[in-house]
Amino acid sequence: MLNTTNQLLKQSERYSISTQLNSVQLTKLVHHVNQSYNLLIIFGTRTYSASAAATLKFKPTNETIATRLEKVSVKYPFYDALLFPNDVSNLKFNYKELWESVSGLASGFVESNINSNERVLTNASQTPEHVITQMAASTAGLTFVPVAPDSSLSQIGDALGTSSSKAFIVESKQKNRKIIDETIAYFPELERMNFKELFRDTRYPSLRYIISTGDSIEPGIDLYKEFVLQANLLKNRKTSADQISTLIPSSNGLVGYSQSSLINTGDALVELLGVKIHSRISFNVPFHSGTSYAFYMGALSKGAVMVVPSDAFSAEAALSSISKDKCTTLFATSEQISAILSSDKFAKTNLSCLTSVIVAGKVNAETASTLMSKVSTVKYVFSIDTVTSVPGQLSGAVFNVATGTGHLLPGIESKIVDNKVYTKGYHLNNSTKDWLETTISNVKINQDGSISKL
Repeated sequence: MLNTTNQLLKQSERYSISTQLNSVQLTKLVHHVNQSYNLLIIFGTRTYSASAAATLKFKPTNETIATRLEKVSVKYPFYDALLFPNDVSNLKFNYKELWESVSGLASGFVESNINSNERVLTNASQTPEHVITQMAASTAGLTFVPVAPDSSLSQIGDALGTSSSKAFIVESKQKNRKIIDETIAYFPELERMNFKELFRDTRYPSLRYIISTGDSIEPGIDLYKEFVLQANLLKNRKTSADQISTLIPSSNGLVGYSQSSLINTGDALVELLGVKIHSRISFNVPFHSGTSYAFYMGALSKGAVMVVPSDAFSAEAALSSISKDKCTTLFATSEQISAILSSDKFAKTNLSCLTSVIVAGKVNAETASTLMSKVSTVKYVFSIDTVTSVPGQLSGAVFNVATGTGHLLPGIESKIVDNKVYTKGYHLNNSTKDWLETTISNVKINQDGSISKL
């Protein structure tokens, strides 16, 4: 698929359509092209609506996250799914274990009377608890709210108030009580509570549970590990594809992505990027940024392996993990790639297993060229284009950084107005009711969904 994708990205110039037409020619062209390719050209302002579906077979699904995870756990039960090589316990989950952890935590939410569409917030970093909580919340019909791991308790409090969350999962690292002590200080009611008593704080009327990922037993704080049940209590909990899975806090409020949006966007990304079963992806992009969820849903749906080098980004940890864990793909931000290239360990690390790099957001061609020249096995550097003003929002296009050509995600619509690209489809957040304004400009979109420079 990588070769197919690269060919598509190189075909841009072959499909250009001239706008230098008289009105009669234009009318005939509009009728013919609109019937054949769902493409429209308006004289004066150029507007394109193109779909890649004809080239890349893609059919959006109405599956829920629970349905998808259970299916893949049956299909690939003993294949590696998640690796956390820098974790104290060097944690590893196969697909069967991942689904058991997700359904077990979801059942814990159900048993605790956290009801459909209620919200669960966490400050967890790049940890198993973050991934499992995000998917377990959706499995139980809840909504997941991530905040930055370095958020202060005051900032977390603001997010708890804005989101009206019913549960707060606080990351507690081994042998470090700092966050627990800060939590007790911020929520003074905890010291007056009995064990097993539901939490109450007039500042946060919806909040009923504070759950620690650590082992320290504190009044009013439940333990995450005790929320993960061996029994499956999901039979009577109804979920739907259009339920909001994840809410990303932003300066303008909360931006929501439905279960179907994450699944379909993920499926489209891995189809376009050529992720296959057993692909080993070094996963460095911060989970809480929001651009990660669709991609890892797509990768896990394919039977790929998600390798998370460390709970906070480290160029050295990323390099070590790529080499030791035989990662074939690096998923990182532009800043992280620059840090990797600048690391003293870069030249000393064997990266011959690496064949592709996927960048969340924009990356300049020079950085891509440097990476490809220094790691000869890397044949492709792709950029998943994002809308930086909207957390977690993908524009709906992927670019080959070396060539500057791109391609729409299969099955989405696009148009160009005044040289700026707008997109519409399954990838949109719940606040975007019509066309999404992207930052892509001065390009043309061809009949097959490929994008080329003007």
